Amino acid sequence: MTALSLFRAVLGADFERLAPVLQRHYDLSLGQTATLSGTMQTWARFAWMRLFIPFMPKNAQDVPVVVRNAGVCNARGDICFEWRREFRYPSGMQRSDTLTQPAPAWAQKFGACVMDVFPQPAPIGIVLALEVSEDGQSLTQRAPGPQFLLVGQRLVWLPPFARLQVHALERALDAQRIYTEVTIRHPLLGDLFGYRGELFAGLTHQEF
Repeated sequence: MTALSLFRAVLGADFERLAPVLQRHYDLSLGQTATLSGTMQTWARFAWMRLFIPFMPKNAQDVPVVVRNAGVCNARGDICFEWRREFRYPSGMQRSDTLTQPAPAWAQKFGACVMDVFPQPAPIGIVLALEVSEDGQSLTQRAPGPQFLLVGQRLVWLPPFARLQVHALERALDAQRIYTEVTIRHPLLGDLFGYRGELFAGLTHQEF
């Protein structure tokens, strides 16, 4: 990886087609941060799934949400994109963390890809294929292939029945607002959980 931000490096010329508000959101190089805030509708089908996915959201409307992103390095020195999502329910804050990093070299067959790493309850890696819409107003992320447990520097492949199906859409509404919709699905159980709503992205990134 170069000193470019992760998404700019992976998307190449397609990054320049993204709406400016989406570029500000994703163009974070090392030492830069961005904060977004808004409200979400959150949902989950099976409460018992929190035993396996503790960061799974609750069923609620108009949940205040703060998303804190940062450009960071992983252990190999790659420029990565850190997510911290804070869902502020009346019963207390629920936070989920994700590290988005370069995808393994073999994933290039899926086109422009990154790999999301979820630290809880065990490190899981999910390769996400990126697609910029023709008009540049939206970025879609989907899980097209194998998923892993991360054991040290090793990737242990998960069987197909254990893989999650991911559909994440972010669409520019105007110069400062982004519509976000995420659905997580299991091949046998169907839709598991997700959230959707609007985020205000008026704050430009800054050095920390």
